[in-house]
Amino acid sequence: MGIARSIRMIRRLYLALGTLAMMFGGVMYTWSILKNPLAEAFGWTPTQLALNHTLTMVFVAAGNLLAGVLARCLSCRWLMCGSGALVFLGFLGTATMSGTQILWLYICNAGLCGMGIGAFLVSVINTMGKWYPDKRGTCTSVLQMGFGFGGLLLGVVIGYLLELPGFGWRNTHLVLGIGVGIAMTAAGLIIRPPVRPLGTAQARVATGPLTSLKPGEMLRQRTFWLYYLFNLFVGTIGSVIINFSTDFFGLFAIPATLVVLMVGLVSVSNGLGRFCIGLVFDRWGSFSTVLVIAVLAVASPLFLLLSLSQGWLAAGAVGACLGGFTYGSIPSAASPVIRTRYGETYFAANYSICLTNSMPASFMATAAGAILTAGGSFVTVFLLLLVFSLAAAALGITLRRCI
Repeated sequence: MGIARSIRMIRRLYLALGTLAMMFGGVMYTWSILKNPLAEAFGWTPTQLALNHTLTMVFVAAGNLLAGVLARCLSCRWLMCGSGALVFLGFLGTATMSGTQILWLYICNAGLCGMGIGAFLVSVINTMGKWYPDKRGTCTSVLQMGFGFGGLLLGVVIGYLLELPGFGWRNTHLVLGIGVGIAMTAAGLIIRPPVRPLGTAQARVATGPLTSLKPGEMLRQRTFWLYYLFNLFVGTIGSVIINFSTDFFGLFAIPATLVVLMVGLVSVSNGLGRFCIGLVFDRWGSFSTVLVIAVLAVASPLFLLLSLSQGWLAAGAVGACLGGFTYGSIPSAASPVIRTRYGETYFAANYSICLTNSMPASFMATAAGAILTAGGSFVTVFLLLLVFSLAAAALGITLRRCI
């Protein structure tokens, strides 16, 4: 009884620390705030700064893959501490750049910070999943919720620092590098995987296959590609909505403060999606999780199109929040789904491969921006998202018998 109580205390402590560190990792969602001072200081165009965000998503996925590969030969301590060092160096480099060094921005802010955040995300989820074989969905959702809400909370801190007289954007980047670096390093120094697998043998068989599939074997599974495409379509919907939520709400005759509030609600929905979907998985399993995501993904562009046709702000808010919710649910659902279907041994590598859907999704968001820049309307963009959502729903139904 004493051992069981000790295990519960340890894993709760580790989960709390991991969630706190993940909140600092949510700094990647504050780019919309951090980019404005750079535009004012150096005159960089919106297109140049938007490219940095796209590259960040690419390097986050690359960091996911790197951690997935290295997890077989390096301990979680080295991976998490190394992630913190990369993020620190990235923000330090950004803080010291000049106006002629936008390539340096891409290397430091997008490259080093993105790689560090991506590697940390996979490392902490891989480690904490070993402590929660009975609540895999809930564990991942708590961690991902911290990641989602971290961007919102850090956005407030960054806004305050930028407004401090004489503090400036350089010192803000330096403080972020130190804070995020310390949080990730502390998690790496403290969090450890369990010495032996937790739970009864019956519980482990019930939550995963007896044999784990290697990445190459997983990639030969038709089911994996159906699930990957499902995540890609849903992720594209959320990525586009989150990237253009400010522009969309700006179409309505509402005060700027209300626009900020609407965008904040989308961010909150992103965090809620990361949390709630894990509870759905633990309660009803893989297919029900996929079905919930699919239904909400279809509803999102429908509400947005209704908002445009009728001029209803409330419908637009619902549609945008549903898009944020489904976007947040994708990485949270993928962890227990991949772990349950393809096993524990190669989970880090398999999960990191699944997360690469964020790369094409981010490029689709850039393509949506090109449509708007070329004179297209939000109606065109949302109709395209509706097509994606219906394709995702069809894939979800196909997965019924095999996930």
